[in-house]
Amino acid sequence: MLFKSKSVSDYFSIHTSGTPCIIPVGRCTSKGAEYVLNGGGCSVQLNGETVLIGKKRNSVYFVLCEPFKHTAHASIRSSDQEVKIKEGYDLLHARMGHLGRSSIEMMMKNGMISASSMENNERLCPLCSKNKISQLPYYSSDRESKEALELVHSDICGPFEPSLRGFKYFITFIDDYTKMVFVDMMKSRSDVIQSFETFFDTVSSNQKKNIQSIRTDNALEYVSEQFKSMLKKKKVVHQLAVPNCPQQN
Repeated sequence: MLFKSKSVSDYFSIHTSGTPCIIPVGRCTSKGAEYVLNGGGCSVQLNGETVLIGKKRNSVYFVLCEPFKHTAHASIRSSDQEVKIKEGYDLLHARMGHLGRSSIEMMMKNGMISASSMENNERLCPLCSKNKISQLPYYSSDRESKEALELVHSDICGPFEPSLRGFKYFITFIDDYTKMVFVDMMKSRSDVIQSFETFFDTVSSNQKKNIQSIRTDNALEYVSEQFKSMLKKKKVVHQLAVPNCPQQN
């Protein structure tokens, strides 16, 4: 029987180095393993648990997959030379891309799969807990600016492929009242202060008034001491959005 699994080969003191080898039946049985062979396939049992299954091809039994850790029963059908495995819920859940319990039960009811046990002691799958968690929708804000430059939203985008002039980033300034958008190109993220000063001088000159507040995320360039000091000198209130909540900005 040809075999590729390292974990079981280590148990039986067979060193494969990742290449197929032949498992000596005598050595495995000396470790307490039992073989079930027929014309269609084979299975290897250890301490009453099926750890390997094989399929017969040209008088050689090939292992079909990695050893089973949660398989409680395996049966071999020699009529069509296919191996049908009854597996526990945890293994089926993992092999089917972390399918939900109700879907697995529906497939069992329709005869699509079979499982030896559906008990999982109500354990939560750690991967499902992290990746299938949902977030409640954000409610629309009823706050509206009453005049231009009362609130300005800002964000940095990039990096991108450098332009012919070496720009890899751009920064946006959006007025909450007029919805006017101002964009400035930057070669590095540290150019935020220079871009804001240019924007501030331009709109202050055109509108004959200063920006009252600016809302940004928590990017390092926005929370640096230099940026805070510049806002303080210009008497601009800095509003920070909650981390990982771009909906607020």
